[in-house]
Amino acid sequence: MKTFLLAGFALAVESSVSSFCGTTVLIALVLGRHFLVVNDGDCRAVLCRKGVAVEMLQDHRPFYLLECKRIEEFGG
Repeated sequence: MKTFLLAGFALAVESSVSSFCGTTVLIALVLGRHFLVVNDGDCRAVLCRKGVAVEMLQDHRPFYLLECKRIEEFGG
């Protein structure tokens, strides 16, 4: 986390970076037998398992059943 904060601060003071620029981040952690993948922004993670691509993330789109249910539970 400290590394991401330092990178964010460095970009904030860098005059060559436009305020219209965006960012994405993807973090993959291996914790024992668990594999945790988190993303923010427009990025994807794909795992190759025995030569087959496995999507690790799914967009939060309201037309996905689970996302629609989550939105409705929050009053949306």
